[in-house]
Amino acid sequence: EGLVGFDTSDFAYLRNAPAESIDGLASGDNWSETVDALSIFGINDDLFLHLMRSLCVILQLGNLTFGMDLIEGEERSTISSPDVLTKLSSIMGVPEQEIESAMTKRSFSMRGEEVTIALKDNEAKDGCDALAKEIYARVFDLLVAKINDR
Repeated sequence: EGLVGFDTSDFAYLRNAPAESIDGLASGDNWSETVDALSIFGINDDLFLHLMRSLCVILQLGNLTFGMDLIEGEERSTISSPDVLTKLSSIMGVPEQEIESAMTKRSFSMRGEEVTIALKDNEAKDGCDALAKEIYARVFDLLVAKINDR
């Protein structure tokens, strides 16, 4: 499952990354060494799966695209990459409608009343990128904490 069959060129966040290798090996050639190294720091079993799932979510968030639709006389952002949304939903275990709503609307309280507004496509993409950055930061913090615990 996950992102089997994909490579770096399939992900917006990785497309422009340098294709560097370590010791002349392609990234995929280092996979087993990476898994072994993570295991040394206690990142295995369920924690390893959660870590990999988090990285898959980040990559899928980067591939979400947004457009604008006229709904009830108001311009609203929509997700314009339904296949990416379906894959993201599967990886996260969250219904597509909930993801789309969370990505394209903002809710807040004003004077004790819940208010929801529709976002423009650029605002939705900015929010999506901010979520990906936050997940990445938490993954990084987890890795640093695990390494420092050893």
